[in-house]
Amino acid sequence: MVTFEQASLIIGARPDILPFYKAHGWDIGQGNWVNIVTNWWGMTTERDQWGGDINKFLASLRPTPIVTQAEAQAILSKRPDILALFAKEGWDTSSANYVYIVSNWWAWAPERSTYSTIQEYIQSLSGVPPSGDGIIPELPPIFGLDAKVLLVAGAAIIIGMLFFGD
Repeated sequence: MVTFEQASLIIGARPDILPFYKAHGWDIGQGNWVNIVTNWWGMTTERDQWGGDINKFLASLRPTPIVTQAEAQAILSKRPDILALFAKEGWDTSSANYVYIVSNWWAWAPERSTYSTIQEYIQSLSGVPPSGDGIIPELPPIFGLDAKVLLVAGAAIIIGMLFFGD
């Protein structure tokens, strides 16, 4: 049997549990947390991973990473599937909850094995290489000149031609 303390710790570490049970008609008040977590523990794959020992599972929990609103928006603008997944599980997917949704998703996202930080993952979504100023990617020198300067100068010439003709 799950204790209230164990249920509280699990619900605190897994914010997806209560919205899921609420979406399925359960009373999610604190008085029902033991029943909810007992039911969840009986069907979750985590139970099998920890040999049914809820205390080992509790010891494995780590805090959910915290992301900023800007980071959450950057990810969700490129990955609308994340919001769809959380909406399906009963989460409130309004922008006020983006930080919580992305923080929860990043804690178990397969992408975490490829990217050491969420900032690296965001860069991969934007297509901007890690080096450089993030505005114009690093370019090799052209005829010994800084390619960024040539790029800006070329843009100025094109704009001038548009306004003043040939």
